[in-house]
Amino acid sequence: MKKIIAILLILSLIPLEGCFTNSKSIKIESTSEYVSDIARVSIDGVEVGTAPLTYRISYGKHNFTFKGQFESNEKEINIDRYTESIIYDTYTTTIAVTSKSNGPFSINIEGKDLYCDIGYTVYLDDTFTGKTIPCTLTGVSRGTHKISLTGLGDNPQVSLDVKGDLFLNMRGFNPTNAEDHPVDIRYYRHDESFSAYRVIFDRLPVIDICCSPAAIAYSGVFVGDKIIVTGKTTLKEFYFQYPSGKLVIFGTKPFKNEWREFSKEVLFDEMGEYKMLDEGKKQFDQFEVLYKAVTLPPTKTVSEIFGVQAYSARISDAVAIEAGKENIVKLLIVDADRNPIRNKPIGAYNAGTDDRGIVVLKVSGREDADPIGSFIVNGKEGGVIFYGDLLAGVYDYTIFDRDGHILSTSMQFLKFQSNVKFDIRYEGDDIYMPFGVISGFDLKGGKTKVFDNQTYVAVNTIVPASDTAIIITDETIEFYKLKGMVP
Repeated sequence: MKKIIAILLILSLIPLEGCFTNSKSIKIESTSEYVSDIARVSIDGVEVGTAPLTYRISYGKHNFTFKGQFESNEKEINIDRYTESIIYDTYTTTIAVTSKSNGPFSINIEGKDLYCDIGYTVYLDDTFTGKTIPCTLTGVSRGTHKISLTGLGDNPQVSLDVKGDLFLNMRGFNPTNAEDHPVDIRYYRHDESFSAYRVIFDRLPVIDICCSPAAIAYSGVFVGDKIIVTGKTTLKEFYFQYPSGKLVIFGTKPFKNEWREFSKEVLFDEMGEYKMLDEGKKQFDQFEVLYKAVTLPPTKTVSEIFGVQAYSARISDAVAIEAGKENIVKLLIVDADRNPIRNKPIGAYNAGTDDRGIVVLKVSGREDADPIGSFIVNGKEGGVIFYGDLLAGVYDYTIFDRDGHILSTSMQFLKFQSNVKFDIRYEGDDIYMPFGVISGFDLKGGKTKVFDNQTYVAVNTIVPASDTAIIITDETIEFYKLKGMVP
């Protein structure tokens, strides 16, 4: 009997944690650009008050309803032991769940294309997600992320500090976008022979990206690709016309309003320009299908010179072309399955491959004050796109010897000073140069010091921006600046 009493006594001393761990208190807050706006909060159909408030809630999924002055929003939100608070923006109808967890989290994007009501394509940190809104992005890590939407005339984006699950409305991307100023974007172009936006692809091919992104737009399709092509159109049927003249027809079915949808598996087995034809077989758009190009030494890439700290993969892999000099670019040309394309023209620069599938090009980077880089290959001038999806990054440079003479430069404002000896001061490990001499490279930071009433900067202490590089050797002090890649 004593043993039983002892056991009961011990059990009575154990905290009954189960009574408390199935729920927790969370903060529910609201924000708005209108000071007077409030948000009334309901949970599972029961109004619990107006934000801000603190509410004890059980773990699991609950239906939250927020009613603001302009919009109402209802979302199912999962409450777990990491959940800290929920913030609702009464104007943008954005709901942000903050959490102590490190993720990964989900971002739900709702809304519609304000022009044609067929959806935007979604990019996360400049990488195409393969989704159109409305959609949910899963596996998003904690921290700052950029979401970009490519639509029919505007390309809204937003930077987010992700601390938990997010529920975004289109209004949260751009509160002053075309919702207030509707435009029928289908008449955006005035050349009637090329009626814009009669066909919009969900993913590939890429066409009609407006406006700055057009500088780095490529169809994304390579010779040998077999792709299920899907999208929306205002046409009952349309055609792809291959470079050889072969036609592939796309049938469509009703989708929404005047829009129709289509899906068809297509083999892109020819190189060159593919024309898009309407029901009357009249061309209204086009895109290009090329081979895939892989850089080979001695070709330099942007990441080799400038690093990759602030660039997307495409820009990091771009061919680096030195302005004012002849550059050797060596490429391996392959098909979609990475098979070398031997002894064939590549569809650009009047050039072709050898029996190994390699093409070697002499590329002259233009030396001018234009902030956007350009180059010439075999008399053909190029800009941001080098070949297919391979970009080109033209860069300026100035190289000093350790005594302060300019050994070479592509910077116009330094050209006439090639015989000048610039003052360089050495103090311990620091190398001081007149700030005005290197101002064209947009260098910021670093220790400064005044010598003879002139400001000098210790170039070895500068942390270069992503588009700038500083290389210091025993013989030289070198500065490099990447020209802009998107006009």
